Amino acid sequence: MFAWKAPEYKIVYNLEQFEEVKSSIKQAILEDKPIFIDVETTGATPLSSLDCLYGWLLGVAVCISTEKGWYIPLNHTKDSIRLEEQITTAQFAFNLDPIVSKAGLYTNHNIKFDYKFLWRAGIHLYPRLWDTMNALKIINGDANNKKVALKEVIRDYLDIPYGLIKSFTEASRGNAAEVNPDELGIYAINDVIFTMFVYRAIKPEIDEKFHKLFYEIETPLIPLLAQMEMRGIRIDVDYFKKAKTKGEKYTTQLKTFFEKHYGINIGSTQQVGKYFSKTFKDLDMKIKFETNNIVTDKDELSRIFEAYRGHPVSKMAKRILSYRTLTKEINTYMDKFPKISDYKYDNGKLTYIIHTVYNQIVNSGRMSSSPNVQNLPKNPSVNIRRGFIPREGYKIIEADWSSAEMRLLAGIAQDPILIKMYKDNPVGADPHTLTAQWIFSKIQNRNISIEEILEDNKNKSKPSMRFAGKTVNFMVVYGTTEFGLSKKLKISKEDAILYLKEYLNLYTGVSRWVNNTKHFIKEHKYTETLFGRRRYINPIYYPEMKQRYLYDGNVRGLINHIIQGTCADMLKYSLVEIAKRIKDIDTYSLTTVHDSILLEAHNPDEVIPIIKDVMEMEVKGIFMPVDIKVKRSF
Repeated sequence: MFAWKAPEYKIVYNLEQFEEVKSSIKQAILEDKPIFIDVETTGATPLSSLDCLYGWLLGVAVCISTEKGWYIPLNHTKDSIRLEEQITTAQFAFNLDPIVSKAGLYTNHNIKFDYKFLWRAGIHLYPRLWDTMNALKIINGDANNKKVALKEVIRDYLDIPYGLIKSFTEASRGNAAEVNPDELGIYAINDVIFTMFVYRAIKPEIDEKFHKLFYEIETPLIPLLAQMEMRGIRIDVDYFKKAKTKGEKYTTQLKTFFEKHYGINIGSTQQVGKYFSKTFKDLDMKIKFETNNIVTDKDELSRIFEAYRGHPVSKMAKRILSYRTLTKEINTYMDKFPKISDYKYDNGKLTYIIHTVYNQIVNSGRMSSSPNVQNLPKNPSVNIRRGFIPREGYKIIEADWSSAEMRLLAGIAQDPILIKMYKDNPVGADPHTLTAQWIFSKIQNRNISIEEILEDNKNKSKPSMRFAGKTVNFMVVYGTTEFGLSKKLKISKEDAILYLKEYLNLYTGVSRWVNNTKHFIKEHKYTETLFGRRRYINPIYYPEMKQRYLYDGNVRGLINHIIQGTCADMLKYSLVEIAKRIKDIDTYSLTTVHDSILLEAHNPDEVIPIIKDVMEMEVKGIFMPVDIKVKRSF
């Protein structure tokens, strides 16, 4: 725990005073000391994804030690006799960029934000960064659900009264441009010094326990994500408008149909529930306790659709699901994305761009984005992905691994059956058919051939044996319960238990690995990926707690973390390595969609060998083949 001592606050109003800042930065670079830097900005729009494009830089705080800090106001507007002396943004960039673009270690809490604003102002930080927010997320593990906002964590490392922290934050309220530079300067300098204390406290743990993950994956990813956010993704606005018109026409038809034939509003869950309760009361359906109506959420409607194929309720459930899905897509994508897009002229043509902001570390190390461009739906009636297109003269490249999770499971669990299958057929192995053949041969007490499984898979009127095999396979990867399996396959819980038993009889290595991992969790309270990313069990879910099912669910999540977290780490590693190799090629990283990497390239043939060389690797003795496609849209 560090003791708080107020630093010397220096507000820099002119180039003469700025010389002290420049010389201190130069000396820090020579001595390889971290330079702590924080930007104060104002956003021109309510959309955080466009702030770095239409907001502006108010000022910059810089600290090298906890004893002194500088604040350089650039665009303050509050009346002051000294405001006319402010350094202009152009002067600031002209004096600072030649120094900070060549060398240095730059640190802040969420430094990607600062990196983008400085870049737009003409200051290109040398891409050697250290983000205390990312470091805290890695140390904590996402299952702890600890808050990582600087003001919430600083008292863990610094002995400072809460009232003092609160007083420091008052200056940031309201329109920051109108805050007196002296007030905002103290706030900004304190922000940087708080970060410095956090850095000093957590760096040893990062260096000792998480070196590879932090320095080889998450840190080099920061400037790449910043560039991806600033470049953005082109969308076809006309396609979105047509898709919206088509979607609204279909939803209107469904709404009219339900009003005419059933006398209900298809968009009202209450009316749908009442109708189901009255009309289909003899069917086995879930009842909502509070209303005594049948439950009509997505999971239950999906179950009803599958369980009662051929019955009128099945077709009705399918139509309701279609209506809800399409309505959500209209509101989330078709209507919203054209409104929040930026636009500019590209080769004389008006081009619309979506700028997203990435949350770099979320569940199991994956990323999220706002607006969400990573989990785009695949609706066959109106395919949103076709609206995401390359810029003029470019093509989309999509690269992903074939059966990534199953291959990782084979290698990590060292299961002899799975290993042999992937060794015998490194590219085209099909574990789902193998699992289905084994389980159904045992359950039906007869030898079922591979051909019979594949033929059965062609029958779309019912869940196939191969689908059952695939579902059981992913039980381990996704942490599904016997109840979840029975619900997914529309079978009894007893049958689900039998399926799982036969699965573990086949894959003895997986069975052994699961049991060993459970013992490890009980002793160490965490699991980790092959790259060392940890996820901790929630302390309130320890076995001593009466709600054992909560503990079991947490354990399943930690087992899942090993596989899915490793997959997320591999994806980030590949993004970073590909970016290094294409920096001199007319190719740009766009985003990730599910477990795919998407780029846009002027000449895909020049890039594909690089992607293949980076992504095709061997993990724990298992080859990871990559599937690469050149496309006209996502």
